[in-house]
Amino acid sequence: PSTREDAGSQEDKPTPVHPWPYLEEFFEMVGCKNNSFRMRCKLCAPKYHKLMAFKNSPSNLKKHIEVS
Repeated sequence: PSTREDAGSQEDKPTPVHPWPYLEEFFEMVGCKNNSFRMRCKLCAPKYHKLMAFKNSPSNLKKHIEVS
């Protein structure tokens, strides 16, 4: 039987969910910092190009794709 403590420990480590699924083929979510998401550009591989985008706007990511 699960206890209340077990349920709490599962909530401590949420699975990162990509905030913009339509951009998931281009960017891998690396993490979060303050009001931003950290993303890695899959198009720039093998170079490790990390970008940040505000949680309410993927415009940084879209501009990166347009320039690439």
